[in-house]
Amino acid sequence: MVWEYLEDQEKDVTELYKALGSPDEILIFCQYESGGSFGYAFIEQGQRTRSRLQTTDVPRLPPLIESGTPKDFENLWLSAKYYLEEDDVPPEERNKVYYQGDKEIKISEYNLTARMLYEAMQKYFSVCPWETNLEPEYHFFKLTKEEKKWWRFW
Repeated sequence: MVWEYLEDQEKDVTELYKALGSPDEILIFCQYESGGSFGYAFIEQGQRTRSRLQTTDVPRLPPLIESGTPKDFENLWLSAKYYLEEDDVPPEERNKVYYQGDKEIKISEYNLTARMLYEAMQKYFSVCPWETNLEPEYHFFKLTKEEKKWWRFW
């Protein structure tokens, strides 16, 4: 649904903005763990202000596409210290691992956008839909004989 806006960072967001009722802020995102693609775009007052899309093995796209000025929460990671994993591979193929503090939080370079998306959801919405311990709340509906036009739920 939002892939085209993330893939083409020049795509006009006006139609999307108006279709959603012209809110002050919109955060569109993708979290495709199985495909290795993560991205988000901030739309503020109808204008795209920041976009980032990180992909794995998408032939027509570079591994990282971004535009706009990074947000403060992104800068914490973009300027974070890092080290190269000690694997049995040539140095140019070693994975970069970013970390915060005394390595309490470590994120591989290929998961950096996923982590920043998680932090954006927490910062702007106080919840991340795929990282929650909330139990689902179920509602059951039943049409009663007395009120055939009304639904009752509990």
